Amino acid sequence: MTTKRLFALLLLGSAGLLGLLGFGAASTEAVLVRIEFASLPLVPPDIRPGLFAVAELQDAWLAVLPEETALRLADAGVGLEILDAQPAKKAYFLVRVRGQGDWPVLERLGRTVRLDAATALFWAGDREAREILPADFEIARVFLDTAIPLREAGGPAALLPALPARALDPAIVQLVAQVSQARLTATISDLEGFRTRYASTAACESAGAYLYDAFSRLGLRTEYDPFIFSSYATRNIVATLPGRVEPNREIIVCGHYDSTSNQRTTLAPGADDNGSGTAAVLEIARVLAGSAFDYTVKFICFSAEEWGLYGSQHYAAAAQAAGEVILAVINMDMIAFPDRSPWMLDIVRNTPSADLARHFVAAASAYAGLTVNTVAVSSWPYSDQSPFWNAGYAALCAIENEEPGNPYYHKTTDTLSTLTMGYALRTVQASLATTAELARPASTPVSPSGVVVRSRISRSLYIRTKTVGLRWNANSDAVVGYHVYRTTTPGGPYERLTTAPQTATEIMDRFLDAGVTYYYAVSAVDAQGRESRYSIEVADSEATWN
Repeated sequence: MTTKRLFALLLLGSAGLLGLLGFGAASTEAVLVRIEFASLPLVPPDIRPGLFAVAELQDAWLAVLPEETALRLADAGVGLEILDAQPAKKAYFLVRVRGQGDWPVLERLGRTVRLDAATALFWAGDREAREILPADFEIARVFLDTAIPLREAGGPAALLPALPARALDPAIVQLVAQVSQARLTATISDLEGFRTRYASTAACESAGAYLYDAFSRLGLRTEYDPFIFSSYATRNIVATLPGRVEPNREIIVCGHYDSTSNQRTTLAPGADDNGSGTAAVLEIARVLAGSAFDYTVKFICFSAEEWGLYGSQHYAAAAQAAGEVILAVINMDMIAFPDRSPWMLDIVRNTPSADLARHFVAAASAYAGLTVNTVAVSSWPYSDQSPFWNAGYAALCAIENEEPGNPYYHKTTDTLSTLTMGYALRTVQASLATTAELARPASTPVSPSGVVVRSRISRSLYIRTKTVGLRWNANSDAVVGYHVYRTTTPGGPYERLTTAPQTATEIMDRFLDAGVTYYYAVSAVDAQGRESRYSIEVADSEATWN
């Protein structure tokens, strides 16, 4: 990099952190930068589609981009700051700063850039932050191969199945009642018995084998998902309950099973962090394993979260690359140490996950009697929902306190004896109810599948109208016909368009307002008059006729 160009870049922008992945430019030299959200309208339209962030912050993106691109953005007036002119072969981490006393510690142990009052960018060459920093620091690796499209702050709402307002589902009530506090306690005790589950140790891999065996005994298809982090090999544990109607659509319930402490390699019991979340995943799997759902449910225990979210990053990136349709991710991380009375659970969500959060809040209240506090953020990279946000999926983190209030956090004293298992029970019930609602307990007859929609605008001299065409697959089981429903509000309430079940698997809806988006769902009816649950909801804006 020339001295002139480096000087020009260093003059750009103000404090912050950002990175774009745009290595298709003329120069192959790259810089690590911060780009302010407010500057997005100033990005030249011809280069914006090729710019990608590696991390999203509260008010900016972190990006890696060619120096020529950085110069052009600067010339356009984009608020951009160079954080490191030579990012190659370095390991960057976001670190949560809890007070002014943390800054000297970070600056003494490595390079540090203040991103905001509560966030630092930290690196020490290619070394791992978890092996350098004190155990009580929360960290998240910045993965430079991540590619987050630049968009307006928050982004669009993520895809979720329709959940129209209705009374409690008796099937879900019965499932919630099966959650066992004794089993939760026993699982946490077993996990604590490994003494440490610090990723990179043999004990962590033994804990993974324990979980693999436990899921397998439930009759679930269980797999190891191996990956390499730093110079170590470890495994996520993935158990699958296939969907009955649309198995390609998935709900994920997850938590991390690794632990850390101030004696990480020898004694890191991790009862709350995150034995509690791991036990919750296993218990939800136990209860749901005997039931059938329209959509697939995956139960995942991630490894190497404490090192910087390596396990969830590996899984989410692979799912995104494969085009997997993940409707929702419910991540549980520290759910057994309430610090408020009456009990309250925090759920952390970003803007695209707002609908998922609303579903969780309603299910927690209705099925578990648990009050939920929603924490809305643009960035919260310190748990396993974050890589799914980066991949464009709806995800939330259920946690006892968004800012850890457990005094035993990352200590050898994080043991089962400190936990409040009645609180953990409520949280698991809330998470199970949300999962079951989203995955949709299979009905008789089964819900219609393969619903697609097309719309066309007709114009005359004085009026514009819309025609919508709907088509779906014929049910595999015996039915006498189908009902079609419509709404202008995602999730309902719905208006039924069919007065009696129709035998055809398509319908035309005519003379609609051209300026309104309409949402549709289809149900099936059998000879006994039993009506299925709704199909997946589709919007008429999803496809148009030529």
